[in-house]
Amino acid sequence: AVNMRLPNRRLPWPRRNVIPPPAPTPLVRPQLTFADRLELVIGDPYDVADLREVRVWAPGVAKVELVADFTQWVAVPLIRVGAGEWQGYYHVTAGAHRLNLLLNGTELEAPANLPRIADDFNGVVGLIVVR
Repeated sequence: AVNMRLPNRRLPWPRRNVIPPPAPTPLVRPQLTFADRLELVIGDPYDVADLREVRVWAPGVAKVELVADFTQWVAVPLIRVGAGEWQGYYHVTAGAHRLNLLLNGTELEAPANLPRIADDFNGVVGLIVVR
């Protein structure tokens, strides 16, 4: 019979040279100028699937949702990250997009820092060009 006592009750495995993963590229956060009550900025893509940060400046609002052609006109929520600042991460491809903000679940407004165009339902939407 053979008896061995091992520290930590584990077999000593040979160590392998582990290659550390490459350092992640720093994220570039879109900046808001806070000049208008409703201001929207879409950031640079984070990955090949065009995941982008969307930031909105909407002080005094309890709930902000984004309604856009890249969300198939479904209201998607934004998360409050500070006093009056909201953010979310959505797949936004390069090109021209139409969007609106749904405030407090009832008010539908185009962001003030975007040009506005008429939509197909006698309303107004904001137009943004994503590069």
